[in-house]
Amino acid sequence: EYLKEVRFGNDWTLMHVAVSMGCTFEVLGAISHLVDIRDQYGCTPLCLSLEPSNPQATAHLLRLNANPFIPSNDGVPPSASPALASHITGIFAATPLPPTAPSV
Repeated sequence: EYLKEVRFGNDWTLMHVAVSMGCTFEVLGAISHLVDIRDQYGCTPLCLSLEPSNPQATAHLLRLNANPFIPSNDGVPPSASPALASHITGIFAATPLPPTAPSV
């Protein structure tokens, strides 16, 4: 609970800082309770992951159930960003499909 209250420049939380630094899934998972927290501009960590085009952070946050429909203060959610669609396409392209079932 204490980590939720720690704020840095631009009202960033530990999750915002971790995303901006490109931290691993394990690090983000350790602070996953902050996955949808907003900064002073209303930006969630998912929104922040789209700005510098960081598809790995975007993938990590989506795996942690980040909500892509939370709008920032300007009313635009990450789901409206073309970068999100591009990142999701890349995530699925990099994920191998399960083997097909044998024919009967």
